[in-house]
Amino acid sequence: MPITILRAGLLAGAAFLVAACGPRAHCLGEHPYQEAETVEVLGNVEGVRVPRSPSALEIPDAASDGGEYAAFYEDDDGDRRVRCLDDPPQLAPLVEGTPEGDDPA
Repeated sequence: MPITILRAGLLAGAAFLVAACGPRAHCLGEHPYQEAETVEVLGNVEGVRVPRSPSALEIPDAASDGGEYAAFYEDDDGDRRVRCLDDPPQLAPLVEGTPEGDDPA
């Protein structure tokens, strides 16, 4: 009896993990965070001089168009796919062999 419960638990866990890796595009549709209000951009205060450092990180200006959260494309098989903004780009395939100019000896 305990082995059956263990098997059922393992099967349910495996099914959950497979379902979690589904092909759903999370970047399509409207989400609650998109309704958030934008706060006023921080700026300089009159009469206060902010020191500048060459090693300081600077925040770039926001894009005026806002960019796209999702982009549609066709894969190698001609199927229509969705690429979300936070998906990492595809890496080029690894080519076997030695690079030109390298002497393996």
